[in-house]
Amino acid sequence: MTVKSRAALAEALVSFLHVPPQICDSVVEKRVQESLDAETDSRPYSDDMFFQMAAFITVVVDDEFEGLETDDPKFVPASKSSIEKLKRARVEVSATCSVCMEEMEVGSQAIHMPCSHLYHKDCIVEWLDKSRVCPLCRFAMPSK
Repeated sequence: MTVKSRAALAEALVSFLHVPPQICDSVVEKRVQESLDAETDSRPYSDDMFFQMAAFITVVVDDEFEGLETDDPKFVPASKSSIEKLKRARVEVSATCSVCMEEMEVGSQAIHMPCSHLYHKDCIVEWLDKSRVCPLCRFAMPSK
Protein backbone atom coordinates (compact mmCIF):
# COMPACT_ATOMS: atom_id res chain seq x y z
CA MET A 1 0.00 0.00 0.00
CA THR A 2 1.44 3.32 -0.97
CA VAL A 3 1.47 6.41 1.18
CA LYS A 4 -0.96 7.99 -1.27
CA SER A 5 -3.53 5.22 -0.85
CA ARG A 6 -3.17 5.29 2.94
CA ALA A 7 -3.86 9.01 2.88
CA ALA A 8 -6.87 8.45 0.60
CA LEU A 9 -8.31 5.88 3.02
CA ALA A 10 -7.76 8.22 5.99
CA GLU A 11 -9.42 11.07 4.07
CA ALA A 12 -12.40 8.83 3.25
CA LEU A 13 -12.79 7.97 6.93
CA VAL A 14 -12.90 11.67 7.80
CA SER A 15 -15.00 12.88 4.85
CA PHE A 16 -17.62 10.16 4.52
CA LEU A 17 -17.80 8.57 7.97
CA HIS A 18 -16.83 11.58 10.11
CA VAL A 19 -14.18 9.61 11.98
CA PRO A 20 -12.18 12.02 14.18
CA PRO A 21 -9.08 13.03 12.18
CA GLN A 22 -6.79 12.50 15.16
CA ILE A 23 -7.36 8.73 15.08
CA CYS A 24 -7.56 8.08 11.31
CA ASP A 25 -3.84 7.45 10.77
CA SER A 26 -3.67 4.91 13.59
CA VAL A 27 -6.82 3.12 12.35
CA VAL A 28 -5.42 2.92 8.81
CA GLU A 29 -1.97 1.74 9.99
CA LYS A 30 -3.50 -0.96 12.19
CA ARG A 31 -5.59 -2.34 9.29
CA VAL A 32 -2.66 -2.21 6.86
CA GLN A 33 -0.37 -4.01 9.30
CA GLU A 34 -2.99 -6.70 9.97
CA SER A 35 -3.36 -7.24 6.20
CA LEU A 36 0.39 -7.40 5.68
CA ASP A 37 0.78 -9.89 8.53
CA ALA A 38 -1.99 -12.10 7.13
CA GLU A 39 -0.47 -12.03 3.64
CA THR A 40 3.03 -12.77 4.96
CA ASP A 41 1.70 -15.69 7.03
CA SER A 42 0.03 -17.17 3.96
CA ARG A 43 3.28 -17.06 1.91
CA PRO A 44 6.19 -17.38 4.38
CA TYR A 45 8.86 -18.20 1.76
CA SER A 46 8.23 -15.36 -0.66
CA ASP A 47 10.27 -12.16 -0.64
CA ASP A 48 8.03 -10.46 -3.18
CA MET A 49 4.59 -9.36 -2.17
CA PHE A 50 1.81 -7.61 -3.98
CA PHE A 51 -1.72 -7.60 -2.69
CA GLN A 52 -4.89 -5.63 -2.88
CA MET A 53 -6.81 -4.73 0.23
CA ALA A 54 -10.49 -3.88 0.28
CA ALA A 55 -11.72 -1.77 3.16
CA PHE A 56 -15.12 -2.69 4.56
CA ILE A 57 -15.81 -0.30 7.39
CA THR A 58 -18.28 -0.88 10.18
CA VAL A 59 -18.87 2.08 12.44
CA VAL A 60 -18.91 1.07 16.10
CA VAL A 61 -19.16 3.43 19.03
CA ASP A 62 -16.50 2.39 21.50
CA ASP A 63 -15.14 3.66 24.80
CA GLU A 64 -11.85 4.21 22.94
CA PHE A 65 -13.35 7.42 21.55
CA GLU A 66 -14.40 8.84 24.91
CA GLY A 67 -12.84 12.16 25.71
CA LEU A 68 -12.21 13.09 22.08
CA GLU A 69 -13.77 16.39 21.25
CA THR A 70 -15.77 15.84 18.09
CA ASP A 71 -18.88 17.35 16.63
CA ASP A 72 -21.92 15.22 15.96
CA PRO A 73 -21.90 13.73 12.48
CA LYS A 74 -22.99 16.22 9.87
CA PHE A 75 -25.46 14.66 7.48
CA VAL A 76 -25.58 16.23 4.06
CA PRO A 77 -28.92 16.10 2.23
CA ALA A 78 -29.23 15.19 -1.43
CA SER A 79 -29.94 18.05 -3.79
CA LYS A 80 -33.58 18.74 -4.63
CA SER A 81 -32.83 18.31 -8.33
CA SER A 82 -31.24 14.88 -7.84
CA ILE A 83 -34.26 13.76 -5.78
CA GLU A 84 -36.64 15.00 -8.49
CA LYS A 85 -34.70 13.04 -11.15
CA LEU A 86 -35.16 9.69 -9.37
CA LYS A 87 -36.99 7.22 -11.56
CA ARG A 88 -40.28 5.62 -10.63
CA ALA A 89 -40.46 1.86 -10.92
CA ARG A 90 -43.04 -0.85 -10.50
CA VAL A 91 -42.31 -3.43 -7.81
CA GLU A 92 -41.96 -6.72 -9.68
CA VAL A 93 -40.87 -8.97 -6.82
CA SER A 94 -41.99 -8.76 -3.21
CA ALA A 95 -39.47 -6.63 -1.31
CA THR A 96 -39.08 -4.68 1.89
CA CYS A 97 -38.51 -0.92 2.00
CA SER A 98 -35.30 -0.58 4.00
CA VAL A 99 -36.33 2.80 5.38
CA CYS A 100 -39.71 1.92 6.94
CA MET A 101 -39.16 -1.87 6.96
CA GLU A 102 -42.62 -2.46 5.49
CA GLU A 103 -43.45 -4.74 2.58
CA MET A 104 -43.64 -3.19 -0.89
CA GLU A 105 -46.49 -4.90 -2.69
CA VAL A 106 -45.93 -6.42 -6.12
CA GLY A 107 -47.31 -4.02 -8.73
CA SER A 108 -47.06 -0.94 -6.51
CA GLN A 109 -45.03 2.15 -7.40
CA ALA A 110 -41.59 2.67 -5.90
CA ILE A 111 -38.53 4.85 -6.42
CA HIS A 112 -35.51 3.35 -8.15
CA MET A 113 -32.22 4.78 -6.85
CA PRO A 114 -29.22 4.99 -9.24
CA CYS A 115 -27.65 2.14 -7.22
CA SER A 116 -30.68 -0.05 -8.15
CA HIS A 117 -32.27 -0.21 -4.69
CA LEU A 118 -36.05 0.31 -4.43
CA TYR A 119 -37.91 2.26 -1.76
CA HIS A 120 -41.34 3.70 -1.09
CA LYS A 121 -41.37 7.19 -2.63
CA ASP A 122 -42.24 9.03 0.59
CA CYS A 123 -39.70 7.02 2.60
CA ILE A 124 -36.69 7.63 0.37
CA VAL A 125 -37.53 11.30 -0.24
CA GLU A 126 -37.70 11.92 3.51
CA TRP A 127 -34.42 10.01 3.95
CA LEU A 128 -32.65 11.94 1.16
CA ASP A 129 -33.83 15.25 2.62
CA LYS A 130 -31.60 14.37 5.59
CA SER A 131 -28.82 12.22 4.14
CA ARG A 132 -27.61 11.90 0.56
CA VAL A 133 -26.51 8.26 0.90
CA CYS A 134 -28.49 5.12 0.10
CA PRO A 135 -29.52 3.43 3.35
CA LEU A 136 -28.37 0.04 2.02
CA CYS A 137 -25.15 0.58 0.10
CA ARG A 138 -24.21 4.17 0.96
CA PHE A 139 -24.23 5.25 -2.71
CA ALA A 140 -23.87 9.03 -2.56
CA MET A 141 -26.39 11.20 -4.37
CA PRO A 142 -25.27 14.70 -5.47
CA SER A 143 -25.50 17.29 -2.71
CA LYS A 144 -25.54 20.40 -4.90
